[in-house]
Amino acid sequence: MQRKAILPILAVFVAGQAGAADLLGPLRGTSPDDGGGYVAAPRVTGFVQGDYASLVHAPDSVDGHTWSLRGSVNINTGSPFNVQADAGYARNEVSSVDSNAGLGALHGYYRNDEFAVGAFGQASRFSVSALNIIGQGSANDYIGGLEAAKYGDWATFYGQLGYGRTSLYGFDADHYVGTLGARFYATDNLRLDVDGALHRFSYSDTDLDVDLRTLKLTANYRPEQFPVTFYGGYRYDQGKLSVPGVSVKENVGTLFAGLRVSFGTTSLKDEERHGATWNPVSLMP
Repeated sequence: MQRKAILPILAVFVAGQAGAADLLGPLRGTSPDDGGGYVAAPRVTGFVQGDYASLVHAPDSVDGHTWSLRGSVNINTGSPFNVQADAGYARNEVSSVDSNAGLGALHGYYRNDEFAVGAFGQASRFSVSALNIIGQGSANDYIGGLEAAKYGDWATFYGQLGYGRTSLYGFDADHYVGTLGARFYATDNLRLDVDGALHRFSYSDTDLDVDLRTLKLTANYRPEQFPVTFYGGYRYDQGKLSVPGVSVKENVGTLFAGLRVSFGTTSLKDEERHGATWNPVSLMP
């Protein structure tokens, strides 16, 4: 297998991948309980964000960019139980190879002031225009797993483990994923995110394995006067495709920047601790 022959395959996964006022105010309230005290009423929070990413390092001087859009809504039921829903879309253009990706995810979890723990399920679809002419240009990915986060005064640490099945180029694969991340707060509205992920796609029928490793650094700033977060950073991806007797590895570097508009929260920390706290485990930005 020639080196350039596998670039479109790896491009599907790694190229262009780079994620005190409010619009509506906190959607929450209080109500008296039987003991004369107060309990939290249900609270709905969320955001919509869009970003742009551009390749700054790629094999064979490949150039490319990605446009992406994501929305998340979190519902606090008035108890420690929360539900978060995500939807996203991304379009990648890498040299002459165009691809589109979409996802939907659902999280159910328990959260208090110290930690959060729960489960997630999601579905993703990828389409590569250059391969549609042979009828095998799409991939469907279904995955579920567990997630947990630990909250501190100045940082949050979290992780996710998942397993699923992927249909790609006419073959089915096992999809294993693990993520680790940390969010460091300089102030309630200034944060540095460090995220790492490992994906493995194992095609047992063909002895083909695809390993994807990602490391991402993101700086976030939200002005106190507006519910808008400005963010940007750098993402490093390494893709490795292995078949018996052949192993090909490629590295990709991406710069990205974006804008997030939130509702129902008053700061970055409030958004994470009481709003949508999880990221999808998909390969989308």
